[in-house]
Amino acid sequence: MSKLRKICKIILNIIFYIFLILLVIYIINLLICKVIYKDNIPRFFNYYIFNVTSGSMEESIHVGDYIIVKKAEDFKVNDIVTYQKDNYFITHRIIEIDGDKVVTKGDANNVPDDEISKNDIIGKYYRKSKLLSFLIKNRFIIIGSILFLYMGVYILESNDKEDIDLKN
Repeated sequence: MSKLRKICKIILNIIFYIFLILLVIYIINLLICKVIYKDNIPRFFNYYIFNVTSGSMEESIHVGDYIIVKKAEDFKVNDIVTYQKDNYFITHRIIEIDGDKVVTKGDANNVPDDEISKNDIIGKYYRKSKLLSFLIKNRFIIIGSILFLYMGVYILESNDKEDIDLKN
């Protein structure tokens, strides 16, 4: 086997096993969230990932962005938070806090939202992730490429075995 083939094989094996390990970690994480925490929203440690589907926070957060929300319990005015209402997740800015009651409003909206309880809030906006957006939007291409490359290594490896058999 040539040096280039060996290097390609090693690199592709590393990529494949990293992908496999990440997949196993993701599945274990989903099980922990469902079974132990009884949480309907998958999270990784204390972070959630949401896809923005409306323009209510335009200028700060755009439609199509993937945002990371950190689980939190302490909130103040001007924090951007995500809360659940009627099976929807809404990410808006806090404009008023009165004890346990919170009023939010989308930056691009003209009127505030209905009052919610602090218990309805899932967490604070942490940041946007361009890498995460790229990975999620192109996940099938990435997975297909990894599988295609891995199949290439398998074919190269089987050709090398045939060459060895022919020499004997």
